[in-house]
Amino acid sequence: MKVIPNLLFDFHNDCIDINGNLILKEISSMEEYEDYKSTTFNARHDFEMDLAEKVRKQPDKVYRMPGYSETAGQITEFCIDLNYSDGQTPNFRERVVCPLTELNNRQRFISSYLKSLTDRYNYSSIFTFEQATPVYRFISHYLKRCNIIGSEYLGIYATAGDVINGIRHEDATDLTLSDKSFDVVFSSEVLNRTPDLSKTIDETFRVLKENGTFVFSTPFSMNMKVTRQRARKTEAGVYHMFDARYYVGHHTREQESPVFYDLGWDIFDMLKESGFKKAYLLCYYSVFYGYLGEGLQSIFIAEK
Repeated sequence: MKVIPNLLFDFHNDCIDINGNLILKEISSMEEYEDYKSTTFNARHDFEMDLAEKVRKQPDKVYRMPGYSETAGQITEFCIDLNYSDGQTPNFRERVVCPLTELNNRQRFISSYLKSLTDRYNYSSIFTFEQATPVYRFISHYLKRCNIIGSEYLGIYATAGDVINGIRHEDATDLTLSDKSFDVVFSSEVLNRTPDLSKTIDETFRVLKENGTFVFSTPFSMNMKVTRQRARKTEAGVYHMFDARYYVGHHTREQESPVFYDLGWDIFDMLKESGFKKAYLLCYYSVFYGYLGEGLQSIFIAEK
């Protein structure tokens, strides 16, 4: 691995790891998270605030940070801007972008993790709850040896399993896929928007092969022990128990997708109740690889 000396700052700290190390940590409870955060957050927060100041000082409000893009396989300069933020601190999760692949922080890590997972276990089949996204297009090219089936939710008038303009329609709560047919199921920013979280997890478990893996990212409330249902479907439409929140999707989805759940730490109990043997947050951080944000980034892993 090529090292970039003195990357950004003369800042040598085990919590930052600027010289090519990817820091990984498995966490499965709020207590573990709080313990780990107490040892890493301050240094990382200070680093990110310094970086935010560098972004704000740029005439175009774009800071180009040297690092190594795993998805591109080479040294590059990540573009960090203030889009989708409060105008002061970058949304590091979404806006540390590799100019070579056009994938952001979260998308790059997920793509690299899926490759390492398929290589490690010789997995050959993947189902994903997305098909019209940069990640789907990238992994279809990146993981050529795998059979990858993508899908989108195309609205209430589409029939499950139909292919419309090249896009397969699937309802996450009632998949048309066969039992035990995939090594990996992957979803990105979906679970909080499904109207029935338990059914979605059960369906995912059903279509996974024995020893398969469910990989997903989703908005997650680190300070909530219990998942809160925000809305539910009724015959009259969507009933919101709290203030209505929406996810604005891309052109294949309904223009606005209601947020049905605020996920809390009991998501691990739900996964195990569906039959998963092990479930945890895979937390990651690296300045060198451009994996920044809130002192700790994470994806969910559930092993069948």
